[in-house]
Amino acid sequence: MKIAVTILIVLMVLIPQYLFANDGFASLGVGGVTIAKTNAIAIKHETLDISYDKIQVSYDFINESDQNENAVVMFPLPPYPANPSESLIISHGQPSGFTIVANGKSVTYDTEVKATLKGRDVTDVLKSVGFSLKQIALFPFDETLLKDHELQISKKQIQALTEKGLVVHGIPKWNINVTYVWKQFFPSKSIVHIEHTYRPFIAEGTAGGYSGHDRDVSRTIHSWGLKDVFDFCPTDDQIQKLDRLLSNNENLDSHGQVPGTIVEYILTTANSWKDGIRDFKLRIHTKSKNEIVALCFPSKIAKVSDLLYEINLQNFEPKSELSIYFGNVRNFKSNGYGEPPHF
Repeated sequence: MKIAVTILIVLMVLIPQYLFANDGFASLGVGGVTIAKTNAIAIKHETLDISYDKIQVSYDFINESDQNENAVVMFPLPPYPANPSESLIISHGQPSGFTIVANGKSVTYDTEVKATLKGRDVTDVLKSVGFSLKQIALFPFDETLLKDHELQISKKQIQALTEKGLVVHGIPKWNINVTYVWKQFFPSKSIVHIEHTYRPFIAEGTAGGYSGHDRDVSRTIHSWGLKDVFDFCPTDDQIQKLDRLLSNNENLDSHGQVPGTIVEYILTTANSWKDGIRDFKLRIHTKSKNEIVALCFPSKIAKVSDLLYEINLQNFEPKSELSIYFGNVRNFKSNGYGEPPHF
């Protein structure tokens, strides 16, 4: 079948998923709309609204060609392991609050599933021992298959998967790739509006809090493959404010830190569209005027109000991904728990 253009609405992992049973866990980068390179369809406008508990992305696409385009559209979830972390925190799968709307209507999509081991497709191996595609996708969420890191499947299945290298010492080693797929019509010379929303996977505990200028702590965090506030281009005033907060025990969390979190979002996928993002608006929302927002960005951030920061760029071709530090964050529940993918 010939497909005029393929659009990938990508929910991708920016960094490995480091999880720590007692110390918190890392943010997981999501977002981004991309396309198999096209000279027909452009992002006329994108508005990205981010807070530590919600991401909403609004796109206006324009098909500038003289022909209609009937595109296969995909939304891949971040790949996730069949065996969850030691902490039993499942910060993968479908992010909570996930929705996709095209031209005001909820998108009806199919769910495609693939299992991989070291980059090799092992879906058929799992199917050969009796797993359905739905079971493969739901494996780390389904206690009839895996409970407290213990396989609940038959000994015959375990033996077969061990012989194939998919199970080692009773532990499943494959990764799961789930993609939502649907067809989208792009009329010639017309606008198509697409929105998606979700609650981001965020950093928590030592992966997000502020503990001062202790370089040993900073080096430890970086050795885990994580970031701390100093990776986010904070101003001197922001560090001084964090230090003042740190000096008062009433401001500290159970880790002895000023609580904070990190939200990551993929931007560079926009470069696969015609001309990148012609009109880009980033809006960062806080819950309190006492929150601290820090990020490294090629354009100055403007404070619109006590609860809103904004950046506007024209003809934007991102060179790196977006990472935002929210400091002195209070009274929030972790969004690090994913949901089973939709079937």
